Amino acid sequence: MSRGEICVTIFLVINTWTDIRKREICLPVLGLFLAGGILWRIIEGTLYPQGLIAMGIGGAATIISVMSRGGVGAGDSLLILAMGTVLNARTLMGILCMAMLLCGIYAGLQLCVFKKARNEEIPFAPFLLAGYMGGIFL
Repeated sequence: MSRGEICVTIFLVINTWTDIRKREICLPVLGLFLAGGILWRIIEGTLYPQGLIAMGIGGAATIISVMSRGGVGAGDSLLILAMGTVLNARTLMGILCMAMLLCGIYAGLQLCVFKKARNEEIPFAPFLLAGYMGGIFL
């Protein structure tokens, strides 16, 4: 694993833990990762257009969060935005697709097998971590 992959993994592990335990994202870690990712993009010279496209995916998730009135958590959309600062758009979209697929399977199991309510909150950071780890190891 490269240093970048280790940093993203640590970032997602910390936020997965806080999302499961507290149902929130660790804002200091998020801010540090976001600032570091933007600074890294500037130093590498990939802020425009690659970085803006990848961060635009997180921006779109934030807009969806606002339009759905919290149906998609604001913290989750900020997590996607922060991931966009270090990942390219293609990789980020693959992670999101895998995370949504896994989350959908989990939600289906919760509804059908465990008879949970439809408005039950599901932390999304663990699925982002699973999608990222799946991308690394597959």
